[in-house]
Amino acid sequence: MNIQSMKSGNIAGLILALVDDDNIYRDYMSQILIHQYGCRVFDASNSEEMLSLLSNNPIDCIILDYNMGVESGLAIGELIKKKFSDPPPIIMLTGEAKERTIVKAFRGGFSDFLSKLDLNFN
Repeated sequence: MNIQSMKSGNIAGLILALVDDDNIYRDYMSQILIHQYGCRVFDASNSEEMLSLLSNNPIDCIILDYNMGVESGLAIGELIKKKFSDPPPIIMLTGEAKERTIVKAFRGGFSDFLSKLDLNFN
């Protein structure tokens, strides 16, 4: 799996972990990824659920929200990298889209960045 295949829409069959504390948005995204793109999606609403998913499932890529309420997506990404020797790529998903946030994500080892505001599922 590579980020370019995801950007071009060639993601059918990938096993994704979608991590977002907003239940409605997470369900919406999961349904699109499953029905429109043919992915298998596991979802989590916090770091504890995310770590359990990674420990018990083969995940190709993690889509991780930046603002997780009491948790930071950056901190969760760091936790994943500390706990797993070869974690899957992590894509940060956020509604903020501030340059500073993007730089922090890349410096923290995230593979890519998606703005919730720019997503188009047509």
